[in-house]
Amino acid sequence: MDVYPLGFAEITLFKALDKQARRALECQCRWRRYRANEAIIDDQDEGNDLFLVVRGQLRASVCIAGQETIMRDIRAGEYFGEIAAIDNRPRSAHIRCLTDSIVAQMPAHVFWQAIQQYPEVGRQVLVSLAALIRSLTDRVNETSALSMKHRLLAELLRLSRSVSGATESYIISPPPTHAELAARIGSHREAVTRELNSLTRLGLITRHRGAISLQDRNRLQQTLDKALQG
Repeated sequence: MDVYPLGFAEITLFKALDKQARRALECQCRWRRYRANEAIIDDQDEGNDLFLVVRGQLRASVCIAGQETIMRDIRAGEYFGEIAAIDNRPRSAHIRCLTDSIVAQMPAHVFWQAIQQYPEVGRQVLVSLAALIRSLTDRVNETSALSMKHRLLAELLRLSRSVSGATESYIISPPPTHAELAARIGSHREAVTRELNSLTRLGLITRHRGAISLQDRNRLQQTLDKALQG
């Protein structure tokens, strides 16, 4: 479906390029609209195209021992599939849409040409890969060193965002379901529910219909840091 007039102006990877350069790349992509819950790629799929999210929100997950583990959410302006585009091996995660989305599918050879032609694109790819490696390293360390309670704290801190105009106020909005939090930290819904109830009783979080508020983010961070230090 030809929707490329929406363009790459808000795609982080190509923001440094001028309009003409972005247009040349846009014209070499296939563009598709996806519906919420529709899968785009699956773990171990063949193919090495890069995918750029122009509109919507997607989720990357893997299946470990029959249980879904959420790796990350992918928002408009971000991209995925760069690992297969680089090493030409099967996909390493399942990607599905959380909302109706518009995605541009860029052939791997076009991606490589952009890296070689525009140094800033190459730099952005390296920065993104470094961030991904750090994130995965953090998760491995948390899984091996932390109890479920502390993995939950780490995930709440990771998901929280500061409220505009309130320097000490952090929220998670929209709030993830207990099952989703469990899938993020390799646990079960019932265990997450118990820990959230405990945090609520201690006054460290409050839960509303539209958000989870971290009442004392510094204390939560200190608790996590202590656990990481053993």
